[in-house]
Amino acid sequence: MAPTAIPRRRWRLVRAAVVQALDELCGLEPERLLARRYAKLRRIGAWIELSERELQELERAEQQREEERAAVGAGELPSAEPGTRRAPSS
Repeated sequence: MAPTAIPRRRWRLVRAAVVQALDELCGLEPERLLARRYAKLRRIGAWIELSERELQELERAEQQREEERAAVGAGELPSAEPGTRRAPSS
């Protein structure tokens, strides 16, 4: 494939994706588009209520991640997550 063919192919793929998305949007009623937009904004602004136990679990997990980041910065390897294995080093 010629060097200029790759950018042209990418351009065509991007253009096709944009045209397809615009065609789908043009087929929707304005009220439907607004409903979708407001639903999306509501999801973004939705609060998740956590129990005290769930909050403590999240805090413990964040503490563990911070400790692992500090250990990696000090040259140590992080511990494996439960249920996972490290790949053998080569």
